[in-house]
This record gives sequence, structure tokens and C-alpha cells, in this order.
Amino acid sequence: MTLRFSHRIIAGPRDNIEDNLGLARISLPIHNQTATVAVIADGVRGEEGGEVASAMAVKTLIAGIVTSLSALAGAFEAALPTPEEIDTLLAHAMTAANRAVLGQAAADPHLKHMATTAVCVLAVGDTLHVAWVGDSRAYLYTQGELRRLTRDHTETQRLIDAGCLDPARALWHPRAHRITRCVGQTEGFQPDLTTHRLSPGDIVLLATDGLTDVLGDHKIGQILHMTADDRLSMDEAARQLVKAALLACTSDNTSVLLFEPIPVAPGLERTRTGAFPPAFFRTRQPHEEGAKL
Repeated sequence: MTLRFSHRIIAGPRDNIEDNLGLARISLPIHNQTATVAVIADGVRGEEGGEVASAMAVKTLIAGIVTSLSALAGAFEAALPTPEEIDTLLAHAMTAANRAVLGQAAADPHLKHMATTAVCVLAVGDTLHVAWVGDSRAYLYTQGELRRLTRDHTETQRLIDAGCLDPARALWHPRAHRITRCVGQTEGFQPDLTTHRLSPGDIVLLATDGLTDVLGDHKIGQILHMTADDRLSMDEAARQLVKAALLACTSDNTSVLLFEPIPVAPGLERTRTGAFPPAFFRTRQPHEEGAKL
């Protein structure tokens, strides 16, 4: 397997960037397979140190998942880890990120309230595992359909679920951006977990609320449809998504990370330099061009 991916981070109308993202490949000693882990995080608005919290969450999550999955796969070389084992691994990694953010907040009075959303996906074999807290989202474009894989942890989503709020009015609600779970939560931290089957040609999208607050699923699906049909490259799709958010007057940083696992012939797993970069992280950049491996 190789990987097509692209990413983009823009400040939007804000002076600072609190979004962060990262992606890594993990070599598994099982039939020469690889796994892909991707994370996107958005520092909680209005709190000092949001960019510190999101960067720490991304790096802690990726480092923990790479280490744990490599150890787990090495212990059982004949078969891939079970979905239950991977869910446990992701829950532990999210909990470790929460502890790391809380520890840094306790050590620095200027960061005592810092927190971040986080959504993490791990593709192993033909299964996509998802873990998240907050309102950054994961989507899967598969067989001509866009599926939202996450459910926002927000006050407005709680009101919608209770039948007390029309979803069309959620963005203008006074509590529209009040999240109910985050990395940096002092009590009751609990990520949500879900799994989905992957098919050839699927596209995974991670996005912060700078995109999803102003673009509906229909518009996002249109752009990914053109990517699946090869009318847009992965890089072009990332640029189109953030451009559409800007045109829709987003009020926040906007970040997207797209990737598509695709099969290749044996021996083509390396980059042009002959080595596969194990991970990349993007933090506090005004914008980032995409990349392809």
C-alpha cells in the first residue's frame, strides 16, 4: 500500500492559529502491511495556550499509537490486531494525550485552562478506527456517498439530540461553540469510538469547525466526489475546501487533512528519496501546501 494525502491549514480572519494536524505510517510485520494514523486538533477558543494544547495532543496521540500498534503487531505476527485491541489502544492514547495536556497546564499558570478538540483515525487493513472528543470531525467518502463518522460533543448537539433545537439554527445559538468534551478535561474524560469498513478508492477527511461551521455535508461531498472521479487532485481538493470556507465567511482557523489508501505494485512503497517519511506534523503555519507520497 502507498498513500495519497494532502493537508491545508489557514488562519482565516484570525491573528493566530490554534489548529494542528499530523499523519504517520506504521509498518506492520504482517504480510508487509502498513497502517495509517491521522490526527487533527483545534485549541479551545478563548483559552490561552490553545495552540500548545492542540500541538501536544497531535504529537502525543501519534507517538502513542505508533509505539503501541507496532508493539501489538510485533507480538502477534500471524494476524492483525483485533478491532477490540485497536479500540483499547486508541482509548489509551486519547487518555494519555489528556493527561499530557493537563500536566502541562498544571506546570504553567499561563496555560492552566488550555484544552483542545481532537479527532484521530487509524486505518488498519480494510478497517478505519475513529476516536474523538469535541467538534473536530472525521468523514468518509465511499461509493459516491459522504458519511460523517463523528458526532459533535457540543451543547448545541445535545439540544438537537433532545429535540430542543432545529439543526438549521444551531450555528446561531448562544452556545454554538461550547464543547462538552475536550483533551484537557479534568473530570470524566471519555473519547467516543467507532469503526467503519474501507473500500478501494475511499477518501478520509478530517476537518476543524472552521470548515464544518460554514460548509454543509453536501458541498463537502461535491468536492470529494470530484476527487474520487480524478477531476481534482488531492491537493486541489484541500485547496478547494478551505477556499470554499473562506468564501462562506468562516470566522475561525480552517484545517483539513485528506488521505486515500491505494494499492500499488510491490517495491513501490518508497518515496523518490528511497525512504518513507514516518510522520509529519503541521503547526501554527499560515497555510500549508498539500503533499503526495
